[in-house]
Amino acid sequence: SLSHHPLFQTVLAVQNAPMGRFSLPGLEVATYAVATGTAKFDLGVNLAEQFGPDGCPAGIVGGVEYATDLFDRDTVAALARRWTLLLEAVTTDPERPIGLIDLLGADERHRLLEEGNATAREVGTVPVSQAFAAQVAATPDAVAVVCGDTELTYAQLNARANQFAHA
Repeated sequence: SLSHHPLFQTVLAVQNAPMGRFSLPGLEVATYAVATGTAKFDLGVNLAEQFGPDGCPAGIVGGVEYATDLFDRDTVAALARRWTLLLEAVTTDPERPIGLIDLLGADERHRLLEEGNATAREVGTVPVSQAFAAQVAATPDAVAVVCGDTELTYAQLNARANQFAHA
């Protein structure tokens, strides 16, 4: 498909060497990020290690570049939050297996548990026998049960149920 990069869709770029500032006689040279308005790949995560004036590591900054026809802002923000949780976890406890790291934040976990389990529905007070009779009346020729190669319509199933009930 031409909608994807031909070699790979995701790139992780880590810049871990100091981005030095240097000057030439009468000229100071520095690097600047330039917004291109388009993503080079479907998804790109760029991380750069920051260094203090003394040359010691002073943290990591990063950004995400993504194809807007494939991802929306909320999805990418959630991905970035998970990356942050992962990086915090592996730097806090480098011996912990990645499979044991919780990648859901407290808010997201709460939302998933609350909304994902909000499945209670009002159930009618009609007895099953009456609901079945109404279905038989509404769709007598529709398939009600399939077992292997055998199919029974609602009318056939109702007839068999009545035979069994009156036997």
